Amino acid sequence: MSYFDSKLPVLDLEMLATLRSLDEDKGFFLNELIELYRLDSPVIFENLLKAHAEASVKHVVFYAHRLKGMSSNLGILRFYRLLESIEKSYTQLSPRELLEMEDLLRQEYELALAQLVQDWCIQNLAS
Repeated sequence: MSYFDSKLPVLDLEMLATLRSLDEDKGFFLNELIELYRLDSPVIFENLLKAHAEASVKHVVFYAHRLKGMSSNLGILRFYRLLESIEKSYTQLSPRELLEMEDLLRQEYELALAQLVQDWCIQNLAS
């Protein structure tokens, strides 16, 4: 897709390391941020997909913006950039890009969550 750069890293590792270091590298603060994202983002994500399915440009842009901000706070780089592109140029996407969007959004969202939990959560608190 022309508006998506799959060569970007999924996560901003430097930012995540900085967040982890805020409590002397214990990781509790970062773990709390990840847990909040895991709790709050699914509803917004599903609303984004619903808005896209209904071709509601106003709502797509609204939910992409909200999810973009949440993702930015956690260094979820590639998904953030995808949401940023959608927010800025949703109405300019080709019919093919619009058709492929749901799968791409799901893929990037699930990949980012999986990497956050696997690599950055304190294991005994992640479940």
